[in-house]
Amino acid sequence: MSITRVVVVEHDFGTSSSRRAFAQATPPLRTELSSAMEDVHLSSSSSKRIWVKYGDGRPVKVAFDGSDVDDLKEAIKKKLSPDLDDVAVSRITLRKHGKEEDLDPGLVIDDNFKNTSKTSLQLIINAPASNKRKLSPHSQYMEDLKCIKMDELFWNHQPPSAQGIPTELLHSVFGQFLDDCTAIQPEFQDVQFTYEFSAEMSRYFCTEGARAASFRDLFKKHFDIDLCCVELSASDDKNNKLRTDSTLYEGKFMVINVEVKSELCTGTSNPYIQNIAYYKEYLLKNSNITKMTRLPCFLIVVSGPLFSISTAIYGEKVTVDPYPYVLSLDCSLYHYMSLTHVFCALRNALKALQQYYIMPPLIEPDQQPFPYIDSFLFDDEVCVYFKYQTRLNPLVFVVQVVKDAPENFPEYVVVKFTHCYDKNIHQAFAKLKIAPQLYGFEHLPGGWKMVVMAFVGYDFKILLECEKNQYIKQAVEEMAMKMHGEGLVHGDLHDWNILCCYNDNDNSADIFFVDLDWAGQEGTVQYPLNINPDITRHHEATAGSLIHKEHDLYLLQEIFKTCRSCK
Repeated sequence: MSITRVVVVEHDFGTSSSRRAFAQATPPLRTELSSAMEDVHLSSSSSKRIWVKYGDGRPVKVAFDGSDVDDLKEAIKKKLSPDLDDVAVSRITLRKHGKEEDLDPGLVIDDNFKNTSKTSLQLIINAPASNKRKLSPHSQYMEDLKCIKMDELFWNHQPPSAQGIPTELLHSVFGQFLDDCTAIQPEFQDVQFTYEFSAEMSRYFCTEGARAASFRDLFKKHFDIDLCCVELSASDDKNNKLRTDSTLYEGKFMVINVEVKSELCTGTSNPYIQNIAYYKEYLLKNSNITKMTRLPCFLIVVSGPLFSISTAIYGEKVTVDPYPYVLSLDCSLYHYMSLTHVFCALRNALKALQQYYIMPPLIEPDQQPFPYIDSFLFDDEVCVYFKYQTRLNPLVFVVQVVKDAPENFPEYVVVKFTHCYDKNIHQAFAKLKIAPQLYGFEHLPGGWKMVVMAFVGYDFKILLECEKNQYIKQAVEEMAMKMHGEGLVHGDLHDWNILCCYNDNDNSADIFFVDLDWAGQEGTVQYPLNINPDITRHHEATAGSLIHKEHDLYLLQEIFKTCRSCK
């Protein structure tokens, strides 16, 4: 037999003593309904007004004109339809708040029966286990999503393989947001917002609606941003109406969507996934504009005092990247400056997105899945424009030069995006003709670097895909000798980072070393801390250790050890 409860609450349980009183007065049951009856004398001649909250839905007002407890149960059952359609009135009992005995169904609710916030009602539904209540539109929608593999819908890192091009490379505002989180200089009013916002969001809220309303008020007061609830029609066949907690539009474009839970672990759905699902519904509702722009948007989740930020954008799929830290708004005052930097960065990013959406630039459909960067500086003075053609690796692309290139400039080049790269080291490799020529190098928002190099052609294959022989081995070893002769090391010289073009006619092989992220002067560059321990390396090649030429030679030995003709 399942138990469902309605608890009448009217005041704010803001203090710890109030929370304890609330916990003691409401013993744990399976599902909660919270309601509040106004502080009035009840009589059979007056209309009684009751506020009822069921599950994770919003409070609704129940008008009660009956005379006894059974009439009250009928009124609540009717108002909460269809949620209680499967529950017989005989299975519902009422009791005074904090009391163990049930009220008699025939008890007359008259002047002798008073209901205040301190003497509230409990509604216990003794429904059979087979009687499962119908879900709210929000909950039903989330249940339907569970039947779908999430990585087929979104690139949101759940599972880890569900990831695409980082959002910072799909719109500049996201990269600038990350930079501002550490570099921005807050002002006095920014610190004041952090104090007020953190204090307010650290309070206990009985309903998510109350917390969401307070959130909207503070954003309006300090950021001059008008957030509102927006109704979205679900794209399923059930005609579900989905209502957001707080949303900002600039024209028809969503700038930010906020999903709120009154406290951590309340509700029946994952607020992070729920927020992404709302963004998906927004895209489906505006499918005509998804072909023109990537629709960048911030997704915020507020669960009690916890505050998380994600960036969402539409390219090949919906891509969502969570900000790496969940902000705890009930933290020590000594950490408030860290929060202030993030809030300032968020405010500036929202203003920038609003400005962007006033007249968003059109994006060609075939360019939508690719990064937003479409030009680079050649020789630090000529701006060369390009279009993406092919994706070679997750963040390596073949692009076609389309405008403003110097005379005799190649039609195709390779563009790579990375966090760690040394321009001077690449130029040193290129000078030795053991790496493709470097055409451009730029720093981008979000800590990214763009490397533009020569496209050596499709005749070159990665060594991993080549049939190895003694001539290829000799050519690779000669390139390694030239590299080490200049005091340079690669550090990641696996067969997937070596390009080879083999000529059967004269048994010659052209070789290039690529992926120079770790390369540098021997004895000065180190292996990164996130080095993959599952890949075969020299026993001294460990996270944080210095890179030496012996490590490169060991990897080359591993590459050719199975080649019979190489011995």
